[in-house]
Amino acid sequence: MQKGNTVCVAKDMINAIDESKNLITMRVVEEDIPKDFKCMDITIETTPKEKGCVVHVTFEYEKLKGHIPHSLTQVITHIYRDVGSHLAL
Repeated sequence: MQKGNTVCVAKDMINAIDESKNLITMRVVEEDIPKDFKCMDITIETTPKEKGCVVHVTFEYEKLKGHIPHSLTQVITHIYRDVGSHLAL
């Protein structure tokens, strides 16, 4: 992902894949953004529909500092809009 003139990278480790529930859980193990978190876990669950599917993404995190950067919401929204546009092709 690119934020301004800076390219940001996050590496994830997949914890589990449950094909019967269409569920993936993973942990962010290295990231450029944000550096304010001790840990961040992501759960992605899909529900097939007649045309396409519905995707629910849950983020669980532990903060290192007392505030959450406003940009976190923007970054997550940007990432998943990109994923959605690729899936629509």
